[in-house]
Amino acid sequence: NDIRNNFKLRDNDIFLATYPRVGTTMTRRVVLALLEKKMAEMENLDGSLAIEKILENNVKDMGKNSPFIEFEEYYEDNDQDVGFEDAERLFDEYEKNSPESIRLLKTHLPVWLAPKNIFSDESDSTTNNNRKIILVTRNPRDNMVSYYHMTKNYKTNGDITNIDFPTFFQMSLENEIMYGDFIDWHNDWVDYCQKNNKMDRLHIVYYEDLVQKTEETIQKLADFLMEKPTTKLSNSEMTNLKKICDFKLMKETIKPPPITDFIRKGVVGDAENYFDQGM
Repeated sequence: NDIRNNFKLRDNDIFLATYPRVGTTMTRRVVLALLEKKMAEMENLDGSLAIEKILENNVKDMGKNSPFIEFEEYYEDNDQDVGFEDAERLFDEYEKNSPESIRLLKTHLPVWLAPKNIFSDESDSTTNNNRKIILVTRNPRDNMVSYYHMTKNYKTNGDITNIDFPTFFQMSLENEIMYGDFIDWHNDWVDYCQKNNKMDRLHIVYYEDLVQKTEETIQKLADFLMEKPTTKLSNSEMTNLKKICDFKLMKETIKPPPITDFIRKGVVGDAENYFDQGM
């Protein structure tokens, strides 16, 4: 309720809206690097150098620079997530040194629990902000397999860590898992943009494309964020961005304490190893 009604939005906020286990972290790393490039260029600095620096420190401060708005936890050693109350303070500090700062707000919330005025401000219906939404998705069967393993590998989940896949499958069909129905979750976010006539502010990323058509997908993200579709990323920028979202690097370095194998497999089509014909 606090997030829904009281979250203080800024005119240039970018929302990264994702159902769990669709490729959030990989997309998040690319978007953060692209935003660093954009902010540098807004201050007449070298955008390519900004991406290089992001790569050099392996997207350090990822949790601070793209808060998970519904969580109030921050894993200091692994630099993961920070909730929205601390995020306000951190962004205020960040903005002092970078006036052109752009927030990337990460959320798994369904749209009906997210801040309610993403595209307009209640006090002024004519407000013309430039907020945008990046929606990440993937094959729902692969998603279910990945979500199953995260549920089992989350140390604080209690007895459910002993669950087998057929049971988890049935729970998913009956909306008994956190965040509810996969299809409804996505459709509600798209419907929200359609009803507000803001489909031009929505960009959909498919995990399969990010893995299999990496350069094309990154360029489309750059076009959406930079608002300069004619500005093609340089070869060096693209090379560094591909390294930033390299799965092997992520698996070696991103290890939040409560979850074993948070970065697990990353493959497309793993559902074939779990789904029987009836499923």
